[in-house]
Amino acid sequence: MATRSIIAEPYGDGWRGRYAHWDGYPSVKLPQLTKLVLRDGVETVRKTLLHDNLSWSVIDPDYETRETEWKVVEGYGEAHSDIKSVKWFTQNDHEFAWAEYVYVLGDKAIFAHKIENDKTLSFVGEYRYDGEWAYA
Repeated sequence: MATRSIIAEPYGDGWRGRYAHWDGYPSVKLPQLTKLVLRDGVETVRKTLLHDNLSWSVIDPDYETRETEWKVVEGYGEAHSDIKSVKWFTQNDHEFAWAEYVYVLGDKAIFAHKIENDKTLSFVGEYRYDGEWAYA
């Protein structure tokens, strides 16, 4: 299901992030992001997801290569190869590309936010890389 999300990193007093199109539900995205961080480390995951690629169709650590119109990033998924320049999404935006969730990749946990009415964020909780939830 195309539940849109934003994958982000801490930045200044807030965060900045990139768009991810497919399956942004916490039940799917939190385990995927955690698996990537445990496998590659948070800095490599931030670099790959946020700096080396500007937008994502699919993020999946178990991605199996197949023919696609997008750029295949082994072990990460499909990046939108047609996007050459795009602004960062930040906590100060009032338009989040119809995304429903924001996941901030912290040093020790993923901070999950639900986007309400396409404009405001509500903190859901943090998902520590050891697999434990710590609710708000």
